[in-house]
Amino acid sequence: MRIKGIMGYFVTYPVTKRICRIFGIGQEVMTLIEGDEKALLFDTGMGYGNLRQVVEYMTDKPLEVVISHGHGDHVGGSYLWDEVYLNEKDWDLFHRDTREGRISTMNVLMDQRGYDRLTDNEPYVEVRDIRLKPLNEGDVFHLGGYDLEVVALPGHTPGSVMLWNEDDGVVLCGDAICRHTLLSVPGRAGLEFYRDQLRGFLDKYGDRLNFVLSSHNPSPEQPKIFYDTLESVEGVLSGKYKGYPDAFGKLIGIPLMAAKEEVGLEGFCKDGGLGNITWIDR
Repeated sequence: MRIKGIMGYFVTYPVTKRICRIFGIGQEVMTLIEGDEKALLFDTGMGYGNLRQVVEYMTDKPLEVVISHGHGDHVGGSYLWDEVYLNEKDWDLFHRDTREGRISTMNVLMDQRGYDRLTDNEPYVEVRDIRLKPLNEGDVFHLGGYDLEVVALPGHTPGSVMLWNEDDGVVLCGDAICRHTLLSVPGRAGLEFYRDQLRGFLDKYGDRLNFVLSSHNPSPEQPKIFYDTLESVEGVLSGKYKGYPDAFGKLIGIPLMAAKEEVGLEGFCKDGGLGNITWIDR
């Protein structure tokens, strides 16, 4: 639903009785999870519009703010709060975030989708000093009748984390895995590292995984996205997939390669698979 005045630049829709997605103007997706006693916001988006006002309209419970990783389209709204949780390996990325950088990124996204660029920069949240709280594998947020466990899945960034709930069999994964996962470490080393991380996650959680919530697809994904992504990585490493020049990489001037051939700029696999990976070809 869109709530006039309050929502402004956001659209919300429920996934379960406890999980609600918040869709931002840059097509980034934040997630609000409500327990019986507390609530948790996972990611803060591009920082365009007053996300805090939206969240406080949706819940009056004490709130924890948790960031999946340090990129600007996930930390941009963080400055609306005094403190957020983030894995320490991504603190340097967080401190590199600038309002100007997010404006530039938004312009690229608008160009990518064939939309007119936004002419009003006023709604972008200003950067200010806030407290970063460490976030580590195995940490658990107890919300009251609903627990979220921190699971590390580095690859997209060194500090990328996910949140796992055992009762629903759901993982909130940020950009750690999505339809079009970009790896931060160039070349074969990055591919091998990410492959090992995926195998470890599936060995531990795969048989209990019911659905997946990523930060750039508003709809729940099937667990198959993990297995398809792993198959993409293994295919590149074995030589099965030779790779294709990535369309988004061309747009931003970075030599990215995609494991599987894609349809359009959104990174959907031509073969119908749910998961693809891109890496820096050097």
